[in-house]
Amino acid sequence: MKTEIVALDATLSEWVEFMSRLTWPATRFGLVARGEWTLVHGNRRGGPDFADEQRRLGFHLPVESIRVVDTTRTHRETNGYRVPINYTARMLSIQNGRDPVRSITCADDGGRWVFETAGTPLPVEADFDYGARLKRARFTSDNLQAVLSTYQIDSQHRRLTESDRFVLVTEIPQDKEWRAKIESLACSIAEDEDPAHGYFLRAQSWIRYMSTHAESAVFDLTKAQLLNPEYERLCRKPLRQARRTLGRAEFERATDQAAESLARWRTG
Repeated sequence: MKTEIVALDATLSEWVEFMSRLTWPATRFGLVARGEWTLVHGNRRGGPDFADEQRRLGFHLPVESIRVVDTTRTHRETNGYRVPINYTARMLSIQNGRDPVRSITCADDGGRWVFETAGTPLPVEADFDYGARLKRARFTSDNLQAVLSTYQIDSQHRRLTESDRFVLVTEIPQDKEWRAKIESLACSIAEDEDPAHGYFLRAQSWIRYMSTHAESAVFDLTKAQLLNPEYERLCRKPLRQARRTLGRAEFERATDQAAESLARWRTG
C-alpha cells in the first residue's frame, strides 16, 4: 500500500464528503485530533471498523490504540420487506504497539449472541455483570463508555462536531488490477444502506464464473431486484446468461428459492 496525505487541514464538510465514498477494503481515512488521542475513521463498505488498521498500526508505531464498536440492530424498509442491515455489537480492543492488552466482545452474531474476553481485566470492569444470564447483558453500551471514560475518551460525535481540524489520508494499492476492482465496486453511503446493492455486488463475483456459479448468481441477483426493482435493468443480462447456463427448470427453481429466502422479511 502507498499512503498519501490528501489534506492536513481540512474542514468538517470536506471530511464528510471525502469519507462518503465507500470501498472494501477501506482506502480512505479521516483523522481527527482531540487532546491526547486521535480518532481514526475509515470508509469501509458495510460500516467502518478499525480491526485491520489496528494490527497494522501496531507494527509501525509504539503507541496505544483502542478499537471501539458500538452498534444497534437496524432494519431497512424496502419494497415490502423489512431487512436487517446491522446487528447489535459492543466490542473493545486495546493494544500497546503490537501487544494485545484487553479485548471484550458482546455481539449478536446473526441471531446468536456471543460474549468473549481476552487479556487482563481492567479495574473498571470489577462492577460489570459478566455473570448475567443473558449474554447480551454482560457488556453494555454503558460499560463500554465507562471503559472509554477511564482513558478520557469522549464519543465520536463530540470529537467531530467540536473539532476544527481534520486530516484526510488515502491508501493506494500498488497492484493495478486490485486497485481497479476496488474502485469499480465503490459506492455511496445511500447505496451501502440499500440491501439490494449488497446482493448485487456479491453477485458480481459469481458472474465472473458463470459456468460453475450460475445458481449463486441467480440467488443474489433475484434478491437484489426483489428488494429494489430499480436493479431489474442491471440484473437482466446476467440473469439471461444464467438461464442459458442452468436451463429453464433449474433457473426457475433457483429464482423460487431466492424469493422464499426473503419471505421471512416480508411486511405484508
